[in-house]
Amino acid sequence: MIRFRFSIILIFSCLLSLRGNDQGYEIKIKINGLADKQVILGHYLSKSMYPDDTIKLDSKGYGVFKNSRKLPAGMYVMFIRSDRYFDVIIGDDQTFTLETDTVDFVSTMHVKGSPDNEIFLDFQKYMVALRNKNDSLMPLIRKENNPKIKEQLTVKIKQLGDERKNKILTIQKLNPDLFVSTFLMTTLDVEVPDPPKDEKGHVIDSTWQYYYYRSHYFDNFDLSDPRLLRTPLYEDKLMTYINKVVPQIPDSLILHSDFLIEKARHDSDTYRF
Repeated sequence: MIRFRFSIILIFSCLLSLRGNDQGYEIKIKINGLADKQVILGHYLSKSMYPDDTIKLDSKGYGVFKNSRKLPAGMYVMFIRSDRYFDVIIGDDQTFTLETDTVDFVSTMHVKGSPDNEIFLDFQKYMVALRNKNDSLMPLIRKENNPKIKEQLTVKIKQLGDERKNKILTIQKLNPDLFVSTFLMTTLDVEVPDPPKDEKGHVIDSTWQYYYYRSHYFDNFDLSDPRLLRTPLYEDKLMTYINKVVPQIPDSLILHSDFLIEKARHDSDTYRF
């Protein structure tokens, strides 16, 4: 559930919103099945969502978020209530239209004027289909007793993961300047190669893969990118590194905390966070 925090942190988030230029934003929305209701547009920061704008839809479910100042790029939420909301990408194109239905926000959504959201919507629908395939295979694996068949099903699960990775890499290759590409790339795990072996095929260093993983952990995640700060991923990525990747001894924690701070130093918002 999204948490609303109306505190001093809200002041910080409001200051973030004022850092945009004066081109402004105009987001027209139509939510079928939702008449005369309030909708909040807010951005993520850590595990919480902070409101940026509020409108009331008319009797046909239509409304417009509009302001003379541009929103900082990031992952935003169209919030109706704690169990009724959907995500949108705010990138460079901040004049766009979206229409959806309360029956299912994602499957019924149509977007015009925002390449970021058109790609993001397509990816969300793709992921629904991929999850359905995965969910249909998991019960078969659990109840299968034949090792060969079980292995074949496991291979199919892995292939689904490879398909997802290739989909993201293709999006990034075709749209390198869009924030949606940056966001999706951050969801990819680091691929760790096999460790080096001697001429007899024995692993030379049993810790090699760990050190490789640790040194490449942030390959797809730029800690100094303030757009990622306004997503639900930033804190998890950071704390997983500190709590699970780095050895839990003072010298290591200090060393890697300094490393993280230096990585984030290029932007004042990420540095403060």
